[in-house]
Amino acid sequence: MQQSRFAAIGWSTITPYPVDFRIGDFSNGIGWNLAGNLETLNIAVKEWVGRLAYQLTDR
Repeated sequence: MQQSRFAAIGWSTITPYPVDFRIGDFSNGIGWNLAGNLETLNIAVKEWVGRLAYQLTDR
């Protein structure tokens, strides 16, 4: 689906790659770090809301 959208505007060679890759430091284990876990949840919710908005606006 994304490839057809790029092709429609004349972009034929698009190579996707991650641009804001985040990885946690699990040296102390996952643990019960409430603040850190809430921040991770906040980032995930923003990403999913953005994806939903793009689907609803047909972008």
